[in-house]
Amino acid sequence: MVQDLGRLRVKKIIVHAVPYHLASAVSGEPILSDVDSPLTPVIRNFFKERIASSLGSAAYEVELDASAPSPVPRLILNNLAPKANGFVAMSQEMARHLYRCQTGNSPEGLLTVCGVSVADRSGIAILKLEKEEGARVELGETDGKRTFSVQHLQDLMLTKRTKVFKVGLFVQAEAGLNSVDGWVCDTQRSYDSTVAHFFLERFLGCRLREQPEITTQRFFWAAENLSMIRLLTRKPRPDTRCHC
Repeated sequence: MVQDLGRLRVKKIIVHAVPYHLASAVSGEPILSDVDSPLTPVIRNFFKERIASSLGSAAYEVELDASAPSPVPRLILNNLAPKANGFVAMSQEMARHLYRCQTGNSPEGLLTVCGVSVADRSGIAILKLEKEEGARVELGETDGKRTFSVQHLQDLMLTKRTKVFKVGLFVQAEAGLNSVDGWVCDTQRSYDSTVAHFFLERFLGCRLREQPEITTQRFFWAAENLSMIRLLTRKPRPDTRCHC
């Protein structure tokens, strides 16, 4: 289970628009921001609440797979290293990679990458959010660089109807900077799956730390063993019947 979500802090965010990706399409590329978005307390709280509520209800513990062809594990590790920089470039590479991974069945959306902290540990949160049908993606400028304005972020996202499709949270492990703890939630999964293959493996380059069926089996084994121990160690009740 994800720990310390109450101590989650959103420090910076950057948003990219990822459209449908059809193999037959001649054009169509992510609409990329060139600088992270200005933040207000309202927007910080929105993302904190969405990350915490999504992962707090249905999160799977995952680990980065260094052998995966995805660039995301490398990008996360590099960005969590001491004196890391290149937050914007990291997020842009993630957006391009997500676009390549998606199929025509994947809805268009907004890829939001957040620099966060959980307690005293630095982390990266990756969210794919719904872009409401008909909503226009408009980038403003900050110091001559493209970015989503505060007002446009609020128009696109800050409604109760906004759906968080997928969330990944990766934080420095207590054991050291080269180790990362990760959790992923997928609200679009089918009833018999955990996290969409394209998102977990192809995009994030992760694998489940433990298969859910194994966890369930261990739970039942533990429950059965506990019941047996209680049965064997239970003291017999004294016979209070009258034998007159």
